[in-house]
Amino acid sequence: DKDARVFILDEPELSMANSYIDEVIRPKITELGKQKKTVIMATHNANLAVRTLPYKTMYRCHDERGYNTYVGNPFTNQLTNINDDSDTKDWKETSMKILEGGKEAFYDREGIYESGR
Repeated sequence: DKDARVFILDEPELSMANSYIDEVIRPKITELGKQKKTVIMATHNANLAVRTLPYKTMYRCHDERGYNTYVGNPFTNQLTNINDDSDTKDWKETSMKILEGGKEAFYDREGIYESGR
């Protein structure tokens, strides 16, 4: 519905080819943001998580202390624990670690994009 104000997407990349994700799905999500729509998305796809320029990122993890939830965004490059403001993570480093492909894939993409391939 084009009149909807909120869209909830659970892994919209599932079973989709990378070219379809980048050429069709990502632009649609970006357009929703430009229209001031709220998009809540769960994804492991780096192109969707990073290239849609998320206003807010939520990261949930488990460590020796239990479960923790962090919020932040790429513009501040920080994720902050919602229960402890002094507990922060680097947005870029965390994203590279958890998104599909990890750090190696991020740097491979960077090399490919910069070389014009």
